[in-house]
Amino acid sequence: MAAHPSGPNGLVPVHIAVHDAAQMEEPDPQAADYVRKLLAASAKYAGISWTEHGAEPRWLDMDTSTCAAAINPSHFSGDGAEEFDRFLSGAASRGEPALIVATMGTADDDDDRMRSVFGRPGSGVDFRHYNGALIGKRLLAGAEVCLAPDLDAADRDLGLRLVNRPAGAPGGR
Repeated sequence: MAAHPSGPNGLVPVHIAVHDAAQMEEPDPQAADYVRKLLAASAKYAGISWTEHGAEPRWLDMDTSTCAAAINPSHFSGDGAEEFDRFLSGAASRGEPALIVATMGTADDDDDRMRSVFGRPGSGVDFRHYNGALIGKRLLAGAEVCLAPDLDAADRDLGLRLVNRPAGAPGGR
């Protein structure tokens, strides 16, 4: 597979499924929880030096059809579903795989909390226009991880990078 073409600025466009924190205004104290959650979600990406990593972020309400990857895309209408569709359609039209980087759960997830008997165990990631989801439980501290057998070259390369990343890297181990 050839490397994804970069944009006119030489950076690889990446769909980030939140609003650009630099463009958002601080909500007033009476703002709804939804607005505060939107700001908190965007703030998580504010300190990343995208250009240093060769990426050009494409936030919600931006064109995502030329993006090489999507980070935490949403399949919910009004929360990024349209941008996710454009990203998937763009990858399909170029004959490229659509790389989706999705977070399962959060650092403060508690595996011992009460869950509905009708819910799924652990955290999950849903994919737009596909039946099913990826679900799993958080690994315990010190868990040993390994690559699945029979990975293609791109998946193996990504897996090796994740398994061998330094302990102090973002997302730590």
